[in-house]
Amino acid sequence: MELDRVSRRWMMITNRVTSNQQQLELSLKDWQEYTSLTENLMVWLREKEKLLRAQSKAITVHEVERELDTMKVPHESVFVLSVVCLSVSFVALRDVEKLYHTFT
Repeated sequence: MELDRVSRRWMMITNRVTSNQQQLELSLKDWQEYTSLTENLMVWLREKEKLLRAQSKAITVHEVERELDTMKVPHESVFVLSVVCLSVSFVALRDVEKLYHTFT
């Protein structure tokens, strides 16, 4: 009888540990995705900043217009990338908080 109770308790604990491990692995994957997206966004922003700070070599109006066209930022893509970064970070933080409360 006591052995059955201990055995059931042990199974419950191992199942919980397995579940927590899977949740941690998912959270880690989310966090890695967030980190990658953030790094890509920072690289992209640095490249755009270099372009904006570079002295123009344009002489004619047509050349100036062409330079401006190449520097235009697709605001929608920056916004979407920012939203994705934030949503991934919120999911990861929520999962970490949930796991923290599980262990405390």
